[in-house]
Amino acid sequence: MGPGEDEHFDALRTKKNTCFRDCALDAFGGRKTFLAVKGCYERNFVVFKQIYAFETFTTHMQHNNVDSESEVDRLREYERRIYAARKAGFHVGNLSSRILDHWHRMGWYNVFFQRWNGDPGVRRPPGRARTMGPPSTVPMLTQVPEEPHIEPIIRNEGLPVHDHAVAGPSHERTYEHDHHSSAYPTHDPGESMPSPPHTPSTVPASQQYAGAHGYAVSTAAGPTTVPGPVDQNMANFATMAQTMMSACMRLLQAQSEDSKIRLEYLRRREEREEVESRVRAEAEKQRQEREASEWERLQRDAKVKQRSELATELLSNPSVDGGVRQAAGEYLKKLFAND
Repeated sequence: MGPGEDEHFDALRTKKNTCFRDCALDAFGGRKTFLAVKGCYERNFVVFKQIYAFETFTTHMQHNNVDSESEVDRLREYERRIYAARKAGFHVGNLSSRILDHWHRMGWYNVFFQRWNGDPGVRRPPGRARTMGPPSTVPMLTQVPEEPHIEPIIRNEGLPVHDHAVAGPSHERTYEHDHHSSAYPTHDPGESMPSPPHTPSTVPASQQYAGAHGYAVSTAAGPTTVPGPVDQNMANFATMAQTMMSACMRLLQAQSEDSKIRLEYLRRREEREEVESRVRAEAEKQRQEREASEWERLQRDAKVKQRSELATELLSNPSVDGGVRQAAGEYLKKLFAND
């Protein structure tokens, strides 16, 4: 991606996988796959976009360059500015001060910046014809004094309201790129933008600055206020949270009703099983009593039969004593009388 590597950069845009395969073979000797090289490039490009958003935020600071020789002071200043950019709504992600300092010291940010013309969201445009203009032409940025109340916001959300109503995503891309080309010259020293003729205007300088550079100017008072993206996101988050809370409450209510139905069912089943168990116990008890009574009756009948047979034998035997025979006869009479 460095100077003199235009063919490789064109191959990176047209034949990306082939370019990554050649890079894995030439730079690493085949020890790494093209997917690993591709992933490394994409992660670095994400870091470049985060640094680009950070540089966009710090461009209009009074001291935008960090030239401290002390690494501790430099990292502390980077950390403070990253926190301010993240708080202002710039998409710096998880960018750290050490990564930012390393990229600047190694020159990687300049390489990406020159290849992508300062905007990581668009492709590098072809060279434009040089336009004639006065030699003293300077960007609009140097003609407007610095405003103390300017608060930077996200570039693609800092357009005026009427621009949002008529311009789509492609218009926003073109606007951002043309603005950057005019405010920050590229590496081509001969390329410049013509300066528009100076006409008197009743619009304050702070509003001209905000309209030209995509930054919102905070005023002391105004008749109407346009809600920013943070307010819109908070409103969407509140609506989504309320919807999720309602859904959770309905789910808890349904679970509570289901638990009540289950408890009622278990209670009824337990009562039914208890009644059935009691009925079975009664039936079993009656069966056992019936069997015991039957067994006793059989035992009694067997004894009566045995005694009657013995008494009959005694009566039929003439050698038995007369008193015994008389007792056997009395027993048989009593037995027959009971039957």
